Amino acid sequence: YVRNDGYEGKTSSDIAVATAALVFEADVAEGVNVLVGLLYEEDDTDLEVDEALISYERGVMFANAGQFYVPFGGFASNLVSDPLTLELGEARESAVEVGVNAGPVVASLYVFNGDVDDNGGSDRSKTEMYGVSFALSGGDDALSYELGLDYISSIADTDTLQGEGAIVAVDDYVSGVSVDATVVMGEVNINLEYTTARDEFEFIELKFDGKGAKPAAFNVEVGCVVNVAGFEAQFAASYQGTKEALAIGLPEKRLAVAASTLVADNTNLSLELARDTDYGESDAGTGETSNRATVQLAVEF
Repeated sequence: YVRNDGYEGKTSSDIAVATAALVFEADVAEGVNVLVGLLYEEDDTDLEVDEALISYERGVMFANAGQFYVPFGGFASNLVSDPLTLELGEARESAVEVGVNAGPVVASLYVFNGDVDDNGGSDRSKTEMYGVSFALSGGDDALSYELGLDYISSIADTDTLQGEGAIVAVDDYVSGVSVDATVVMGEVNINLEYTTARDEFEFIELKFDGKGAKPAAFNVEVGCVVNVAGFEAQFAASYQGTKEALAIGLPEKRLAVAASTLVADNTNLSLELARDTDYGESDAGTGETSNRATVQLAVEF
């Protein structure tokens, strides 16, 4: 259930199947795994093949081939809604990835043929986009951490930038960088992330304030697990924001709090309250705020 008080003061509410996903996975040979995931999101995504990939592992080496979410961004969160860093950076592509998983260090390189052409669009189709991902983790039960650094050669190929009003051609590819960190200290966890384009788009490609936009997003989130009346509950608070992302429909600021608990085996009940602030009128926004309340019942098995 979602109730939303929009920027223009209009109130709406809905009950929807936000996500229904089925994942089929099988080890078909030594070191070879096949995964197929189906996804349905009411009013957003018709039933489709979300992921379909073949994975191979041998020693510290691994490879993935197929359609999957490339490793650009960490997007760790305890909220019901997706963080703004995911809204900007998530990218599902048909790609080939090779990498190394050596204990605390995971590094990989992937290539794909995106939807965006450079040189203003020349109707060519080449597998020339790529990305690099690096992650470092360590610690123990008292204190653990995970750090990530990711690069993608064409941030215009992320899912949001390929949504409504998609960028189909650019003079030159605009790359992107994402940095994230997660720290867990007993029952407390902290998630930090920053995702940004490395340069400005041309004005006709993606605009902001009379010039080419350089979109970015960040998330600062703190979570804590506590026992309440015999129930173990997860609480979280988040401060998020974007820069120069008005053209892709993201708010300038977001404050959100959430609480969740298991109500039965594998069954989680969550409540989230969020307030978005639009870009100011001087930036062609409304300068208004929007409030949203979400109650989610989720089953995972």
